Amino acid sequence: AKQLGSLASVRAPDCKDRRYVVLAGGRLSWWKHEEEHTLMLEPQTTLVVAEYAAIEAPGQRDAPAIALVPRTVALALQQTPPPIRIELPSGAPKSWYFQASTPAETQMWIEAINGAAEESRS
Repeated sequence: AKQLGSLASVRAPDCKDRRYVVLAGGRLSWWKHEEEHTLMLEPQTTLVVAEYAAIEAPGQRDAPAIALVPRTVALALQQTPPPIRIELPSGAPKSWYFQASTPAETQMWIEAINGAAEESRS
């Protein structure tokens, strides 16, 4: 596994639950607790990172968050000027938000996720 560790899943402005996250084999998977991963239980969720872009987003308590957005959204946001509204087809992947313990850890996760996504696409 490339990166192992805990991230907070950000569901609502003041609701955070720690998750044990693994980035390996072009996939980002998470469990409620590290023990579930150790016992080889199925992850709660697994994402194919090639379908997402990891970007920094405003987080809680002045710490940046990690936004995993579908690649189509990330590419659209890079347009000049960016679109006012982005229409996603039914069944399109949803975005996910996480928060690491420190800004440096946030940056490490963003770089690792985007690096794994590039590696998977090449």
